[in-house]
Amino acid sequence: MTGLRRRRLLAAGLLVAGAILAFGSLRGDSLTFDEPYHLAAGLSYWRTDDYRFAQATPPLVQRVLALPLVLAGAEWPGPDAPGWREGDVWEFVREWASEEGSRRRTLHASRLVAVVFYLATCLATAALARRCFGEKAGGWALALAVLSPTLLAHGRLATIDTAMALGSALVLLALARLIRRPTLLSLAAVAAALAALAVTKFTWPLVLPAVFAMGVAAFWQDRGWRTAARAGAAGGALAMVVVLAIWSQYGWRYQAVADDHPESRMRTALSPGDQAPTSMEETWALVLSPRGGGADAVRSAVGVARRHRLLPEAYLFGIAHTRRATGRGGYLRGEISPVGWRSYFPIAFLVKTPLPSLLLIGAGGLLLLARRVPVRDPVLLLGAGVFVLSYSAAAIGSAMNIGHRHLLPLYPPLLAMAAATAAATSSRTSRLLLGGAVAWLAVTTLSVHPHYLSYFNEAAGGWTRGHRWLADSNVDWGQDLWRLAAHAREHEEEPLRLMYFGSVRPDRYGFEVQVLAGPGTPEPLPPLEPGTYVLSVTHLLGIYDPRATDSFWARPSTRRGYHEARSDPEAVAARRILERGRLVCALRRRPPDDRIGASHWVYRVTAAELDAALAP
Repeated sequence: MTGLRRRRLLAAGLLVAGAILAFGSLRGDSLTFDEPYHLAAGLSYWRTDDYRFAQATPPLVQRVLALPLVLAGAEWPGPDAPGWREGDVWEFVREWASEEGSRRRTLHASRLVAVVFYLATCLATAALARRCFGEKAGGWALALAVLSPTLLAHGRLATIDTAMALGSALVLLALARLIRRPTLLSLAAVAAALAALAVTKFTWPLVLPAVFAMGVAAFWQDRGWRTAARAGAAGGALAMVVVLAIWSQYGWRYQAVADDHPESRMRTALSPGDQAPTSMEETWALVLSPRGGGADAVRSAVGVARRHRLLPEAYLFGIAHTRRATGRGGYLRGEISPVGWRSYFPIAFLVKTPLPSLLLIGAGGLLLLARRVPVRDPVLLLGAGVFVLSYSAAAIGSAMNIGHRHLLPLYPPLLAMAAATAAATSSRTSRLLLGGAVAWLAVTTLSVHPHYLSYFNEAAGGWTRGHRWLADSNVDWGQDLWRLAAHAREHEEEPLRLMYFGSVRPDRYGFEVQVLAGPGTPEPLPPLEPGTYVLSVTHLLGIYDPRATDSFWARPSTRRGYHEARSDPEAVAARRILERGRLVCALRRRPPDDRIGASHWVYRVTAAELDAALAP
């Protein structure tokens, strides 16, 4: 057997193993928080040619993910569905996705499309390593990518994060090929990759510094006016293709909404004090007004492009909406902040990346700095390095601290750099160390199966203790609802009271449950009684409910208000909301009686414990 054939068989085996791991883990996870949005938005584009749900993401990948729904004949609820007129996708999916998304076969079909993106990202990672450092490095990079818990966690979900990682890597690879072989076919490949990335996520311009750096490096290698003229013409052609691709994804129509109903509009996040808009014009006025005042170059540019209709309305709105929504804050190591931390993403990267991968990334970087690794394509390596630096800087400067998944585009170039150690290993000992690191990674990945979404490395305490570091999509994204349903059916004598972090109604999953927080929560809240309470980690930590935090109850004014509410028979609704927060604080101080999956904690609360928790 030749070396080439052996490498191809090994690569095929790794891809099959990755597909098995992805499929074996996706089957047990219920709809995660963002999946209903992507699927509902994609289906709306196919069924209505309307783009009011495109405020957070361009349409391309959502269309692809929703294609299995279209082929399966998924029903569209029509223009009178809750949330449709207002462009409120979350209100819309509470009903639509609670029915459609709870059907496993339909969800699995869309997730299998996502698995294709995951496998393609693994191949792109291998291609980066191979073109920079040689065939051996490419094989090791493929193994590191296939066994990456991060890529497995999100590469099997119907979301767009993996597609963004794939698109960024493909742009770098295509541009490197164009520089090596400047042909029309190579230029077309760059145009296709860049255009696809531009209609995948609104943060796609973060790849442009790398594109610019690679262009400058190519010019430096072959200085001359002819080279500069070709580069300028190619840049103009690429810009034109990107603009045409954007227009094509919105049906070559400027208006975001397809009907002329006066209340039809898109939706943006509201700040305290904002008045909810009732028309598209009011929504535009809100989304173009920066939070906290002050000038904003991005919004100003969007305003100019809107006046001249340079791009579709929904695309321009999405850029402004994304800019406005970057101040969400989050949770880090027991603290909650509305503005986030500069250290959030560095810490997230360090605790969510396997230790063997971290060691190999560090070793590869040091070997490159020491020039111990032969580099086959310095321009591509430069582009990958600039992309890592520019993307990391943007992430660190962002206050959208809700998920390590936003770092996904960094993994293909970083894992390619980790594989550079293979190009520098000449002794038997070094090869054994490299193989040992990959074996360690394989054991780690198999040991956490199928809970890849909640993976944390050994230094952080493992996947069962990740909540001490991070929350939200890092631990608890609504993925354990099917596991909770199975638990409820096995314990029918034990009624459940649930505080759930997700976007669909838990009571549509075939089990009896009283929802105290999350979609389907009754108004007013029912009284708290002794029994079994199930809290998702995000609710347990009080991240999005200040009444469930110790700092809230430390205020004298809060305690006075609680005492007054308990003695006022007309303040039933306020009292029960406060009691719910007080109970969460009490339960957070003790270990759970049981755990369901990675995100649901079970507490069996006695009458005495409940009285003690609710006492003023």
